[in-house]
Amino acid sequence: MLALGAVLYHFGKEYRLVHDRLTAVGVVTDYGTPISRAPRFVRFVVSRFAADVPVIKYSFVAFDQKTYTGQTGWRVAGLYKGAKIPILYKPGRPAVNHPAGSFIFYTFAA
Repeated sequence: MLALGAVLYHFGKEYRLVHDRLTAVGVVTDYGTPISRAPRFVRFVVSRFAADVPVIKYSFVAFDQKTYTGQTGWRVAGLYKGAKIPILYKPGRPAVNHPAGSFIFYTFAA
């Protein structure tokens, strides 16, 4: 039941962002694994229980000419620092944003 609640919550977040959005071109500012900066022993222990999933950080300039940032770990394979990516964000709150390629329930044409 908890898993269903988490899925519905995430779907709702995506739905609201997709149906009320502006787009911008973002730039990947960091690409790596969160655990890569941890001590060697911690990396060893964590690697036995979980995959080392890459995460990107990105920034973009919204319509108000301010720079906003975000991060995601979903569908980031093949990206690199400096890569340009499309970002969707809420017009009234650009801090609520997500890369177009990282949605779970929606896909967008290139």
